[in-house]
Amino acid sequence: MFRILRWGMGLCAACFALMVHAQDFDAIKRAAEQGDAVAQNSLGERYSYGLGVEENDQEALKWFRKAAEQSNADAQKNLGKMYDYGLGVKENREEAQKWYRKATEQANMDAQKNYDVIKRAAEHGDAVAQNELGEKYMWGRDGVTSDKAEAEKWFRKAAEQGNTDAQVNLADILYGYGETGGKNSKEAMEWFRKAEAQGNAVTQWKLGNMFLGKKYARAAVEYYRKAAEQGNADAQRELGEMYYLAWGVRRNDEESRKWYRKSAEQGNVDAQKRLGRVYRTGDRVKIDYAEAMTWYTKAAKQGDADAQIILGKMYNDGQGVKKDKMEAAKWFRKAAKQGEVVAQTNLGRIYYFDLGNKKEGEKWFRKAAEKGDKAAQDALKGMRNKR
Repeated sequence: MFRILRWGMGLCAACFALMVHAQDFDAIKRAAEQGDAVAQNSLGERYSYGLGVEENDQEALKWFRKAAEQSNADAQKNLGKMYDYGLGVKENREEAQKWYRKATEQANMDAQKNYDVIKRAAEHGDAVAQNELGEKYMWGRDGVTSDKAEAEKWFRKAAEQGNTDAQVNLADILYGYGETGGKNSKEAMEWFRKAEAQGNAVTQWKLGNMFLGKKYARAAVEYYRKAAEQGNADAQRELGEMYYLAWGVRRNDEESRKWYRKSAEQGNVDAQKRLGRVYRTGDRVKIDYAEAMTWYTKAAKQGDADAQIILGKMYNDGQGVKKDKMEAAKWFRKAAKQGEVVAQTNLGRIYYFDLGNKKEGEKWFRKAAEKGDKAAQDALKGMRNKR
């Protein structure tokens, strides 16, 4: 079952979530040129991953450096990665570690500032801030020690002001989440109903997640359907999954694909990958490599490493397309730059054995080997034995 990591965003997640258009790129570039550090880092990510612009490691390096020198923690981490992987610059582990260290120190400072700002707003009665503060205590985020009792206190303050996210979070605790759970199921249901009564699709989707987590599949389906019919892409994907797994509803492959498609057409990466896998493997449908490639490409262009790896394999193996080692290398490289070991090993093979670039191939084998990949370690061992 596809699950959403609440508030859990990786380094480039915000960037990858965007459907990049030319006007977005132009606006970001203008802001970057005017000295905005966030825009500079975002522009660097676009050049690094080829999002809305031709991939260019030298340009990426330039913009990461500009933002890093303004103490942007994300850019500092990105700059460290460029030195670590030798992207657009000579590989330099010492320089990489320097920027990784700066990124960690800056992130800790930023987290403390963020916490202080949110807490002040929460203490002044801002419901959104109260809910966010509750989530920090709930999940132990941004340097805050997890404290479920403190989380409940702030959720309740926001919930009493009508904040639907807080109402769902409070109900979650009262209904049986973690250490403080199970103490008042009746009150929990009252908060569930208050949140649901507002008819918000996001709230309905969250309620579906919560009921599913508590093994009430039929109730989950009911809320997913309400949200899906309002066009919520996450709920549409989940409803497709419920039909696929026959959870809380009879199995119906046609309905499953219908809801996956509705979600995928809105740009939901998980749904796009799900459809890609269904058609690539012939899962309860006739194999259709062209359809599979369509959906994997959409997900890959949003920066999803799993989809990039699958595309690399399809081009490498000639699955539904003519074999194209250069195209395979392009997609493996995108995933490899995100730290995906499988992609690094495959990229090493293509460069070393197929494209004749032994230096680049060995570099990527080494990256994967350092992370414990046996295939890469064996490849490097074979190279040493031939010397």
